[in-house]
Parts: sequence; C-alpha cells; structure tokens
Amino acid sequence: MASRSTGALVFLLALLLSCVAMSSAARNLQEVEASDPPKEEEPSSAGSMPFPHLTVPELPPMPELPVPELPPLLQNFKMPLFPEMHLPSFPGMPWKPAVHMPTIPGFNFPDPTAKP
Repeated sequence: MASRSTGALVFLLALLLSCVAMSSAARNLQEVEASDPPKEEEPSSAGSMPFPHLTVPELPPMPELPVPELPPLLQNFKMPLFPEMHLPSFPGMPWKPAVHMPTIPGFNFPDPTAKP
C-alpha cells in the first residue's frame, strides 16, 4: 500500500516541477518580448529583389523506335458453337404460405389507446 502512495506522490511532484518549469519559461519569453520592440520591416518592392533566372536544359530528342510487326488477323475464324443441352423439364415447386413467427399462447399486446 505504501508503494502505491509513494508512486502517486512521486508522480505529483514531477507534475508540479514540470508546471513550475513551464511557467518560468513562459515568463522569460514574455519579458524578452516586452523589452524588444517589434522591428518594422520595410515593404520590399518588386525591383529591389529580383528572382533568380532558372535555366532548364532541353531534353534530348526521342529516339526512333522500330514499329513492331503485328500478326495477320485471322480471316475465317468462327467461334465454336455451344453444345445443345437436353435437360428434363423442371417439375416446379408447390406454393407455400409465408412462415410467421409462432405466437406465445396467452400473451396479447396491450391496446395502445387503453390507459393504465
């Protein structure tokens, strides 16, 4: 039991120290920001700082590739016919009524208009 409370105390102490360190760092940043006034930058004009001119080398010309010879088309090709299937006639299924869930004997839902 003592190890649990000791672990919790160590965790809370570490959390407290991290909060203290974070707050002092934030205070230091605020002091630095307050002591140095923001510097106003001059708006740069388009002519004062030209963009560097980029040169892109041209690609070499595409080499001529040989045209592959295609095989001649099959002139008198016909698809084979499917064999005829002689199946017996389908006997058909007798009609069955829809299956309903069985009811619980002696139970009826109460009338929604009836008040208790």
